[in-house]
Formats: sequence, C-alpha cells, structure tokens
Amino acid sequence: MEPEEISRLYTQKEIILNSVQEGIIALDTRNQISEMNERAARLLEEELLDKLRFNLQEKRFSRMQEYCIHLKKLFISIQPVIREEVYLGAVITILDQEEINRIAKEITGVEEINKNLRATVHEFKNNLHVILGLLQLKVKKQRNIFSRYKKLRQKKKINLVM
Repeated sequence: MEPEEISRLYTQKEIILNSVQEGIIALDTRNQISEMNERAARLLEEELLDKLRFNLQEKRFSRMQEYCIHLKKLFISIQPVIREEVYLGAVITILDQEEINRIAKEITGVEEINKNLRATVHEFKNNLHVILGLLQLKVKKQRNIFSRYKKLRQKKKINLVM
C-alpha cells in the first residue's frame, strides 16, 4: 500500500471510531488495549478493566452486562475476535446508562406525550371549572352556549386528527 492510502485508511478508521456514541476498545491477543475511541477514554476506568478480566481471559462473549463504576452504571458488551479458532483479541463496547435513557426517550417520545397529556388534563380541568362556575351562577343559557362551543371545538379537533 502507498503511504497516502495508509494515511487515508487511518483517518477513516479514526473518524468511524469517534463518530459513534458508544465507547469502543479494541484489545490485542494479550488483551492489551490496541485502539480506543474518545468516548471510551472518557468512560474508561482501570477498575472497569479489572472487572472484565475474567470474561476476557475466558474469551467469552457478553452482551450489555451492567457494571457500576464510581456510582455510574455502564453497560458493556465483549465480542471476542476469533478466526480459524485463533484468538486475535476482542472488541469492548461501553454504553453509559444516561445515554441509553436519552436514546429511549428520543425513540419513544415519552417527553412529548407527557407534555401533551399535561396540557389535555389542564384544559379539561379548566373546562370543569367553567362548568362549575356556570352551574353555581345558575345561568342555563350560558351553559347551553358553552356546551355548543365545546361540541364545535371537539369536531374541529377530530377533523384535524383525520
């Protein structure tokens, strides 16, 4: 390979490694760190590698195992790299629980649903207060006007949904 091609491949590898949200650690045949992205460097603690030693020595696959390091929950996967029954190393991915929660909220839209539910409850309570006030005033005509207004408003909402 030409030096320019090697340089390009190295740059591509660095960009790929640092563009993902997970921490990624590549280990060599002796389970020594050969590559690591920036996210892994921020999350990595010596204590974490000590906790992973058993799985690494056994060359065992593990997926999303929970580890608690300095009151921080991390989910770790270990993928041994084996070719033709020869152990070449392993790839470790690290996800912070906060990141998982953020992604879950993003996917499910829980925050938006919560906001909409609060607004609906608030509007419903306001309508009940208006009805209660009108009942207390014993204004039959105004109650009828308000009921018609609510029916029209409900029709508009249904039309908007469809």
